[in-house]
Amino acid sequence: MIIHTSMLAGIRLNEMPQKIMVIRNISKYYTVKGNGVFQASQRLSAVDKLSLEILKGQTFGLVGESGCGKSTLGKIMCRLEDPSCGEVYFQGEPVHSLRGNALRKKRHFFQPVFQDPFGSLNPRLHVFETLAEPLRLAGRASAIKDVLQLMELVGLGEELLFRYAHQLSGGQRQRLGIARALSVSPQLIVADEPVSSLDVSIQAQILNLFMDLQHRLGLTLVFISHDLRVINQVSDHVAVMYMGRIMESAPVSSLFSGPKHPYTWALLEALPRLKPGRGRKRAILTGELPSPINPAPGCRFYNRCAYRDEACRSYENELFTAAENHTVACRKAGTLERERPMNTC
Repeated sequence: MIIHTSMLAGIRLNEMPQKIMVIRNISKYYTVKGNGVFQASQRLSAVDKLSLEILKGQTFGLVGESGCGKSTLGKIMCRLEDPSCGEVYFQGEPVHSLRGNALRKKRHFFQPVFQDPFGSLNPRLHVFETLAEPLRLAGRASAIKDVLQLMELVGLGEELLFRYAHQLSGGQRQRLGIARALSVSPQLIVADEPVSSLDVSIQAQILNLFMDLQHRLGLTLVFISHDLRVINQVSDHVAVMYMGRIMESAPVSSLFSGPKHPYTWALLEALPRLKPGRGRKRAILTGELPSPINPAPGCRFYNRCAYRDEACRSYENELFTAAENHTVACRKAGTLERERPMNTC
């Protein structure tokens, strides 16, 4: 997959990058109802004691298996979900406790782009109404010329102005979803698997669009995906999630060339290679994926890790610095000796 790689806006040499969003010890729990008398309600841990920082102007990649909590975290960033505990700061201001009008006034600064470009659109509204409605709610002009400017920004022709979602292709629907997010002039966009449902050729076009918009508008992007190749292409910094926690966080070049966590090794070695070596050692995950309902204390990756020992049972996946801007949640990461996977993306 070949995409355009523009210079990122907002981060220049000799400038101290600003933190646009800071998340501190966020947890999100859901109650799973029991089946009556014989089973009590249980607590599902979607995100557990997670902290991260996002710099202004960067693309922050969030990667992990399905069910690891990355989409839930994205919803918390956009305040589509309330955290069970923890704090979220946007440009230094706490937004985790905002409600009502205060939340509505702040929400236009951070906007989501959803995975399903059809399910996220109202089938009763045509393109003009889809883009004019958020403009009106934000108290801005919503004339046809304003909507056409948004459409031009994302590469939609004016012949689509009065078409409905079912009359658009998958790529056109996703462009419309991006235009809707941009209509209120956000500073941060959280894109949750925005290309996973599209054909490969269309994926490249949408990724190009994100990068061009970031360069032209000075946006900050949070890009959520399970596809490491996409994350490698678009991201400046990557965080690897597993069972609601961050396992490793690093600049994209550092993570793909020198991963520190056994889970990251396994993810990278699962990627297809053009020249697979017969004698190459592979990190094969063993054991069953643990349940997020009432998880056992200790390392989340314990029962699937080939390097575990008894002390790992009580290790709570605390992140420590393994290299510059490179943190890892493994107590043995600095002592493990093995061949590092190469960048194959």
